[in-house]
Amino acid sequence: MPSYPAGTPDRIPHWVRLLDHVLALTIACPLVSLLWCGGFFLTDTYIYPNDKPFGYWLIFIVGSMLSLNVHIHCDSLIAISARCPDSAQLLQRLIGIVLIVTIVFQWDGLWCLLDYYLGHTQISCFYCWALGTVVLCLTGCRNNMVTGVPFMCRHDRAELLFAATTRFHAKSYGSRLWSFCDQLFSIFVVQPSVILIWRGLWNIQDYTLLPKDPVKSANISCLAGTLVTIVLYLLQDSVAEITLALRPCARFGVELVWQQLAVASSVTLWRGQWVWFALIFEELASMWFVTLAAGWILTILNMGGLSTQLGAVPDPPLDIRTDVIRFPIDYVAQIYKTHVQYTALIKQQQQQQPGQRLSTSPLSKPLLKTNRGTAKALYPLLDEIQLPLPDSLPS
Repeated sequence: MPSYPAGTPDRIPHWVRLLDHVLALTIACPLVSLLWCGGFFLTDTYIYPNDKPFGYWLIFIVGSMLSLNVHIHCDSLIAISARCPDSAQLLQRLIGIVLIVTIVFQWDGLWCLLDYYLGHTQISCFYCWALGTVVLCLTGCRNNMVTGVPFMCRHDRAELLFAATTRFHAKSYGSRLWSFCDQLFSIFVVQPSVILIWRGLWNIQDYTLLPKDPVKSANISCLAGTLVTIVLYLLQDSVAEITLALRPCARFGVELVWQQLAVASSVTLWRGQWVWFALIFEELASMWFVTLAAGWILTILNMGGLSTQLGAVPDPPLDIRTDVIRFPIDYVAQIYKTHVQYTALIKQQQQQQPGQRLSTSPLSKPLLKTNRGTAKALYPLLDEIQLPLPDSLPS
């Protein structure tokens, strides 16, 4: 999960943060889960259903190669979006479609390969979970365990949608070969490790949680996943403050347990939703419809980036005060900050003397810059705000 300086959310009202978390759990999570469920279902239906080993290898390799290509060109995509803000939305949507397809291919392909070669056994689930966890811990990429809904909810922006960070930050060294190897590490080490963890936690529930009663199993998964997620929401601020005061070794242990709880609750919630989706949308046509509908709604809400994963999120050093406990859930908070800042700008305009230029030094435009066409219709003074985005509201 991305890291933030301690105390970042302090200036956001509690009701805004509550609304953000409700939105993440009740709207964003089901939509993204449905989109992924449809992607897996359609991939399994159309990609060599009768030649399983070859089909599994094909979609895994194709998905990984396409994802690697996006990683390599992510800086160019961000630059193009910055130079052409009016057409950036279209570019982001098109690339977003490619991203979700490639990532689903990589996940579905590797997941099926693991099932095919390791078999459907409980011991293989434990091995997958243990191996994925150990690899992420040893490589300093524990934060990648929790990088999606219901523990992330934010607006699409080019710098987020195309943010393919790498473990070793090789781009800063200027070596193309080293940078390419760094990207390969993200694609073929970090992401597969996350898939291993999800596969282990998911399948162990398939084998142990009422396998002969799918309806009751789905209900238990949904209820348990929702309750644990809510508990983690409520505890995140307290745990973050406590963790920052601990010694490095103790911090490592607390953060690892926290991340394992978060990924386990995500897997449990998604599993329950997927069982219900499979029961409700049995027909191919209905699955096509709801998959496209989920993607369309996410696009309308400017949440399409929640469906994709890029890069590797390296762990911050344990000897500095960096918060990795709080979840990056700030969809409504960005709207709230924009409204407050624009209101301040209007008041400043009303109080200025004739001929005096409008000062915008304390203001920012996080949401306005996100969707410029819509924002200009709602906020006519948008062109007068030209400053970079601070992380928090001005005092």
